[in-house]
Amino acid sequence: MKKAVAVILLAFALTGCGEPKIDGSSEEAFQTSLQKVRESLAEDKRAAFNDAIQVVAFSQVSMKELMQAGSGDEGGRALIDKKIKGALAGKTGEEVIEYADKIKKERAAN
Repeated sequence: MKKAVAVILLAFALTGCGEPKIDGSSEEAFQTSLQKVRESLAEDKRAAFNDAIQVVAFSQVSMKELMQAGSGDEGGRALIDKKIKGALAGKTGEEVIEYADKIKKERAAN
């Protein structure tokens, strides 16, 4: 019985030990999780992650939305933030890089 309990506890402990993921629930959580995800990557992958963040972010917004946000429209900024966080939330660093690669390939095909 004690062994079974120990195995179950170990399983629960290991479940929480996965790669960090991006949390889009708030601006603070988003920024903190981006940093954790970046730091979890190998040094040589960090630049690719930074580039991938930009690719994903720009793929989520239109020129019209950028213009609205740039003119001080708070609703426009909030919409852009929501779209970007939604596209990145729940992803690991590797998943963000893979997603950005997919976006680049789709753009190249068009």
